[in-house]
Amino acid sequence: MPLACLVYTASMKPKFSNGDLHELKDTFTRHRAKSRVTGMMMIAGEQLFEIMEGEYAVLEAALDSVSSHDTVFEPEVFLFTLLKKKQFQTWKMGVLEANEMGTNDLSTLRMLGEQAVADPNSTPGAALQMLKQFHTQFAKPANAA
Repeated sequence: MPLACLVYTASMKPKFSNGDLHELKDTFTRHRAKSRVTGMMMIAGEQLFEIMEGEYAVLEAALDSVSSHDTVFEPEVFLFTLLKKKQFQTWKMGVLEANEMGTNDLSTLRMLGEQAVADPNSTPGAALQMLKQFHTQFAKPANAA
């Protein structure tokens, strides 16, 4: 089976409790490990961002699952392409404090995804750039009061 990389963002049910987030993390961590999917999910407020690496068919099924999940809506795929080699060793999830003043502009993420499709060798770097951009757009800076 060919390896692939999937990068997407989605909105989440408002006001997730800490207990809900821990349950979500446990569920996703077990499922991703069982499926041999690596990558990273970040949640900032009501916005979710995930990079997934794994077998193409497994990622396709994961995207279908996300699209039908009752707490996630409006998924937008930025990148779903073949991958030569994984860059993540495991799958992890992090929760960031939301930046309420962010511009929440997804156009840079879209552009990075388009560039990665045009040049598959740039996929790993583009995925990491998308993660940085998501952090900048949606997460409160670490030194903010």
